[in-house]
Amino acid sequence: MKKTSLEELTKELSKAQNDLSNLKEKKLNSKFIQEQKEKIINQFRNFKELNYDIVNSFIDYIEIGEKDKQKNTQDVVIHWNF
Repeated sequence: MKKTSLEELTKELSKAQNDLSNLKEKKLNSKFIQEQKEKIINQFRNFKELNYDIVNSFIDYIEIGEKDKQKNTQDVVIHWNF
């Protein structure tokens, strides 16, 4: 049977506590993001006209790729705020 030193157990406990803390932080961040997303969606739920403020609330930025002259296409990637 392998004996584990107090120092090794203390290191393992410290790592486990750190991992738990990181998981709790991720959960809080995820909850915050979800709340922000719901807030934005609720704010603009019944809009009549799409305007700059609405678009700016949902979109972080847009990437436009180079135009493919053979296919006459161009990649567009939208990065959302949530």
